Amino acid sequence: MKCDLCSFRPEGPACIDTCPTSAIVLVSDAELAQASARKRQLASLPNSGSWHGQSATGTVAATDEGQKL
Repeated sequence: MKCDLCSFRPEGPACIDTCPTSAIVLVSDAELAQASARKRQLASLPNSGSWHGQSATGTVAATDEGQKL
């Protein structure tokens, strides 16, 4: 059975209400378009290839060239 986003429920999908960690969110088309535009904007910036050098703490470990920042 495929998800129908609980179209029969006025309050929206039940999985969002019952998720114990609030990991499930419903994203509107407008929010998705905004996130996509932001991603394209960030990708066009200089040094955009070094974003993956960030650790889980948010500090930058190194760029693509292996230089420490």
